[in-house]
Amino acid sequence: MDKNSIIESIPNIIAGLYEGIYLICDNEYYHIRYDGSKMVVSKPEDLKEMASLFTNYKEDVLKYIFEDDNLKKVFKTKDSLEKLVITSAIDDKKLVLISDITFIKQSTSSSPKILIADDSMIICNFFKKALDADFDIITASNGEEAIACIEKYKNDNLLGAFVDLNMPGKNGYDVIDYMRNNNLMDLIPVSVISGEDSAASIERVIELGAVDMLQKPFSIDAARAIVNKTVRSKNNT
Repeated sequence: MDKNSIIESIPNIIAGLYEGIYLICDNEYYHIRYDGSKMVVSKPEDLKEMASLFTNYKEDVLKYIFEDDNLKKVFKTKDSLEKLVITSAIDDKKLVLISDITFIKQSTSSSPKILIADDSMIICNFFKKALDADFDIITASNGEEAIACIEKYKNDNLLGAFVDLNMPGKNGYDVIDYMRNNNLMDLIPVSVISGEDSAASIERVIELGAVDMLQKPFSIDAARAIVNKTVRSKNNT
């Protein structure tokens, strides 16, 4: 597969989730980014210069990139940020994707918050990039963490919760059951995130009191729409 075919195969919506996308070809590399309307590709750079991209990391990231064709590893920077680095070999070329998965953020009691509970770092990062300008994004990777966050922020301007149905340990249904049993559904409206698309699953979550279901895969516009719908349902109660 040639360089242009690889670049054209990257979905725009996925490209928007990564802070860095690089394509290594022979002794050169290209920086690829999505500017909101199209893919933009840099001029070719000498592969030796790629090391400058990782000078702020605690480990030799480039060594891992060159040695592993299917790398998926979290690296820490010297200022304690966490970056997920993924590589994918395509013929004699290599695609490198870098995503910021740092979700530590100081909150104030006045800041509007939403909870994203999903065991996928990519999904959490998706919501953060799409909504961070409007909300303080609280994240949880399983049902237990979600319940702990709900208890911590339930009286701290938590405007809504968005829970994945399939999480390790307690799942999304368990989180909703906890909220129902503790009379929290009116205080914190809930919508679910799921790969299920059957009428029965949608009907079940609505019967449990969820505002709506966001089905994977989804776009930024769809995510924003369901967040707005969920938050408005709190204001209308």
